[in-house]
Amino acid sequence: MKKIGLLFMLCLAAVLPFIFPAQQAAAAGVPYKASISNISTDGGVYGKINYGQGQFWRVKYNITISGTLLDENGVPVPNTPVSFEADTKVGNTTKTAAGTTDENGKFDVPMYLGPAAGYYTYYTSVSVHYYDIIPFRVYSGDARLLSTDNSLYHFAYQVRR
Repeated sequence: MKKIGLLFMLCLAAVLPFIFPAQQAAAAGVPYKASISNISTDGGVYGKINYGQGQFWRVKYNITISGTLLDENGVPVPNTPVSFEADTKVGNTTKTAAGTTDENGKFDVPMYLGPAAGYYTYYTSVSVHYYDIIPFRVYSGDARLLSTDNSLYHFAYQVRR
């Protein structure tokens, strides 16, 4: 009788994941990392650039942050809140923006940074670029996440030589 009971319990344990797969999926997928694929911006400023302090996105006033929220195993996390913070130099303010990932774990979140002060300079053969380096953070709920990008070049203006 004990052998039959044990055999029944083993069979039940093997079959339950197939009967209730949604409960297993709900337990997985805690946000761990934001993989930033693009940060688009206004003012004719775009893409990543290296002004000598590293390869960062160069942005202006308005940006849209695009990417995917991932769990520890690199699996996209769907329908989850994601938020961003950036500390601008003008007024020493923290700008914030929030959104939600779609069913594939992807997000597109618009954010207003406002003007940059231009504390740093970079000289090219035809102009001088003035910009700030600002910290950039990603959260899901109250948890700060790892991110592929942690700083931005906040472009202020350029002067032609």
